Amino acid sequence: MMKSGTQKIVNQSINIYNNGRPHLSCNMMTLCQTHAKGKFEFKQWGKHLITDQWN
Repeated sequence: MMKSGTQKIVNQSINIYNNGRPHLSCNMMTLCQTHAKGKFEFKQWGKHLITDQWN
């Protein structure tokens, strides 16, 4: 089945967001790099204190 042009653009956008765009909340790593690292301490943003660690 062929994907529509819109679906291709959505897939490309998701790929860029996950693999090509560094995030401040991930110490300027991409989301995939952060997941591959295995352990990540969440940062505090605004009023919300996040004390959990993601494994």
